[in-house]
Amino acid sequence: MIRTTHGLGLVTVLAVAVLVAGCGSPDEPDIDVGDVDGSAMDSGGADSGATDSGGSDSGADSGGIDGGDVDAGEPVDGSAMVDGGEGDGGAAPDGGAGPDAGTSVDASVLLDSGALGCTPTSICRPAVSACDVAERCDATGACPIDSFAPSGAVCRPPAGPCDLDERCSGSSAACPADDRAPSTTVCRSAAGACDVPETCTGATTDCPVDSLAAASAVCRAATGMCDVAERCSGSTSACPADALLPAATVCRISAGACDVVESCSGTAAACPTDGLRAGTFECRPALNACDVRETCTGAGVTCPADAFAPARTVCSAASCTAGAAQPAENCSGAAAVCVSEPTISCNGYDCGGTTCGSACTASATGGAGCVSTHYCLVTSCVQKKANGLACTGATFGYECTSGTCSGSYLDGDGDGYGAGAIGYYCTATAASLPPGRSPINTDCCDSDDRAHPGQLTYYATPRTVCGGYDFNCDGATSKQDTSSLACQSTGTCAGLDRDCAGDPGFTGANPACGAAGTYATACNVVPSCGAACGGSCFICRAVTSSRTQTCL
Repeated sequence: MIRTTHGLGLVTVLAVAVLVAGCGSPDEPDIDVGDVDGSAMDSGGADSGATDSGGSDSGADSGGIDGGDVDAGEPVDGSAMVDGGEGDGGAAPDGGAGPDAGTSVDASVLLDSGALGCTPTSICRPAVSACDVAERCDATGACPIDSFAPSGAVCRPPAGPCDLDERCSGSSAACPADDRAPSTTVCRSAAGACDVPETCTGATTDCPVDSLAAASAVCRAATGMCDVAERCSGSTSACPADALLPAATVCRISAGACDVVESCSGTAAACPTDGLRAGTFECRPALNACDVRETCTGAGVTCPADAFAPARTVCSAASCTAGAAQPAENCSGAAAVCVSEPTISCNGYDCGGTTCGSACTASATGGAGCVSTHYCLVTSCVQKKANGLACTGATFGYECTSGTCSGSYLDGDGDGYGAGAIGYYCTATAASLPPGRSPINTDCCDSDDRAHPGQLTYYATPRTVCGGYDFNCDGATSKQDTSSLACQSTGTCAGLDRDCAGDPGFTGANPACGAAGTYATACNVVPSCGAACGGSCFICRAVTSSRTQTCL
């Protein structure tokens, strides 16, 4: 038994110590080191079909190896080896001498030397990893030098869309460390305008869960003023159908008085071609007689500059109304302004066409040719008089603005009764006389308001200015108290018939109007004793005061 060391472990190769002439004959398969299946041998020795320490299998020559125990097509498992202790103490199967137990021999040395009978194309050195290759004997029976898989050969395929395949370097049997796709790597492309591409995380082999664009995300931009942007629904990868703005939607506002508004057609994304107003279109109307209308040119969006009527253009014709003449007015020429002219008063005369009249005709009703606030006096228009002003007579009401000329008398003392000659004044009504006037002329003393017809009060002082005591204007004077010699004793004491004569009154002669006298307010009978009447008599004793005579 020969023990060889190769690669990752020991590979035990059984060899026949005595080589039979014609090695590799058809009835005995060649033993290829690379073809020995690691499963054919365990750590305790060869498989049941292999040669054990006691002899050969029933299917092998004396001291040979059962060809059934060697799989020429499978590489040797690097972990499998045949322990030299399972042999016969170092003897070859046929009893010949061999390596001692525990002695390791490089199989490549043996194969290179042809000691094991390496045949051309037989595997003499199996691949130990994904980036190693198995070497086969060359035509001379030698095992080539150890080589590796070419650079770029895939040694570890990707395990998912975010895994990378590892490739051999060409200079080492080791496959590079497992790696992931960068986080910028797209692992799932967008399936529609509302889908989003997924990119690797850089940490896992799987692509993230498929997701969609957010609701309201624009998936199709507007391509014109009459187009609308479509937005994702958030529930599907497809962008909604392309839509347009409704017909009559304004897509271009007017840029000036001579520009027109353009509206969408409802069938196209583009706004219609910009259009202009016709040359006859009025873009600025005339404000008044001093302004002129402007029309578009048909070539621009703006209205021509504002223009005005020439200076001295009549903007307001001459007129005359209600005794006021308005001269003709003219434009300034620099603005839409009619230059105002002051109104001319006709001074009471009526209008004569568009100008003032200059004469009137008098009549019993006020005449003609004057405005309503005037009347004709001879040939001139005179302004009518306000209430309270004097007028000519009762038939001259036309002289008054009220139309009423009322007669009245001076009421100097304001007692409602007048005196003197009649006078005429303009009044609102016949009864509404001016202050200090009365329609009654029966006052007998217009300087004292106590004196007037119907007075019933007696007075102790005479009338002011007028004098006398005729306060009721009846032409006479009447005393209020005409008594005299009141409370006088009558009879004689001898006859015991003395009595008091008269009621209360003046005790002496009756005084004149305004004069004072003694006045008995009471007359009492009292006893009086004296020699003349024998000691028993009665007399009248008056209770008196001073009183002034009042008259009317």
